[in-house]
Amino acid sequence: FYGAARDHIGITSLYLGRGSDGSVWIASEMKSLARDCPDVEQFKPGHCWRSDTQQYALWYAPTWRSGVLPSTPCDFTKLREAFVKAVSDSASS
Repeated sequence: FYGAARDHIGITSLYLGRGSDGSVWIASEMKSLARDCPDVEQFKPGHCWRSDTQQYALWYAPTWRSGVLPSTPCDFTKLREAFVKAVSDSASS
């Protein structure tokens, strides 16, 4: 078994190519695969690929990435006041 994983937020690209003979190639640049792999896929951020299952799996699933967005509108005045207070408290300690 072997595997490969892409970083959790997608800063560095990662590609998986399949050769015509069924071989699996993994590279950080697509140009490395283009000549020998008729089928090339890009890893999604935070996913890994396993040779034993031939599948991608999500390896990075933080609790804050629940998909639920806040429904309360942002009060920018309160937000600014909180930032100013935090900076002021930090500077005076």
